[in-house]
Amino acid sequence: MVDPSDPQRIALVKEMKVEGPKWVSKYARGGSVSTPSGRKMYVVVDAVQGWVTSNGLAPLPANKAGKLLINLDEVAALINEGK
Repeated sequence: MVDPSDPQRIALVKEMKVEGPKWVSKYARGGSVSTPSGRKMYVVVDAVQGWVTSNGLAPLPANKAGKLLINLDEVAALINEGK
């Protein structure tokens, strides 16, 4: 996670706005994903994109950020299992 006061945050948010839709269009077209890891990752990408669209550079609330980090850990575990 990047500290909300880190100047790099602006560049990362801009990058996420470009890369998030690219990922979705490649792996989750129409919200349909064939693997469990892909579905979890879609949830994370969608949540972050939604937050940025609605709240700009405002930091994610701690509870939401925590849930997303747990989902990312689950994504990594599923990928390691080949799922």
